[in-house]
Amino acid sequence: MSSNNRGDPELARARELADARVRERISELTSKMAETHKRVDAIARRALEARYGADKMMNLNFITASPSPQPRAPFTWELKGSVELKRRFFGKQTRRFKVIVDIAANEGRVIEI
Repeated sequence: MSSNNRGDPELARARELADARVRERISELTSKMAETHKRVDAIARRALEARYGADKMMNLNFITASPSPQPRAPFTWELKGSVELKRRFFGKQTRRFKVIVDIAANEGRVIEI
């Protein structure tokens, strides 16, 4: 008598349910991460508009946006990117930036630019 349980329909059904739960949880976490990412982008955009002026900003590109690697600050995100600014009539200037955002507060706050 072999101990192979691959043909057991109850075991197969249990595996399918477990896989479905895992996929559902991954989907929930992915959507929460996307919402947080949008929130952090908006906070950083407002801070950069306040610094450079909304009318002077042409393009804003976020190169990386990730939770901060610092273990003592679990609710901080680091964003790196570049912003293209209007200069005089036809000129433009590209500036690189790194923004650290704290999302623990309700409205979020910029720690460092």
